[in-house]
Amino acid sequence: MGHRVEALRERLNVIEADSKRFNFEVHESERYSLTTVREQTTSSQPEVIVGREGDKAVIKSFLLDSNYKDNVSVISIIGMGGLGKTTLAQHVFNDKQVESHFAVKHWFCVLGGLDARKILKGLVGRDDDQLESLKNELEKKFEKKKYLLVLDDVWDGEDGSDSAKWDSLKELFPRDAVGRRHFHKARTRIM
Repeated sequence: MGHRVEALRERLNVIEADSKRFNFEVHESERYSLTTVREQTTSSQPEVIVGREGDKAVIKSFLLDSNYKDNVSVISIIGMGGLGKTTLAQHVFNDKQVESHFAVKHWFCVLGGLDARKILKGLVGRDDDQLESLKNELEKKFEKKKYLLVLDDVWDGEDGSDSAKWDSLKELFPRDAVGRRHFHKARTRIM
């Protein structure tokens, strides 16, 4: 392995020397343009979904199961980019049975780290920095209603390492009606 690393270093040194010899330069503006930026997702579903009917049925049965004990529960759809996690979540979110089962449905594209304040601001539609007042607004909005919340493109805790952040976020949601669901997709989470 050490020989391979050494050979790689030598190749990088040759490339660096060539770039100086040919006056190649990377400008800061070009460096940033090389970074890929994921666009926000919406709840709109694509017309076609292939090979995910079984996954959709499993998620739907969990969402529609009225015997589930937790008041706020989380379903995680985890995987590498491009596997169709968002598409699967969109199909479940827009399913007629799911739609008729929940009084309130929200799709929120997190695009990165789990920030409770940012999520609550988006859900209640207020630019308030006070977490307590955002929580109170959310309680009014979701009062005694079954709700479904999809948090798409969440990067924190995909591997279960950040359960404390998820627990504190769950604590902010109302608990006075049975059958609420959080739908999270790591990179989509269903709550």
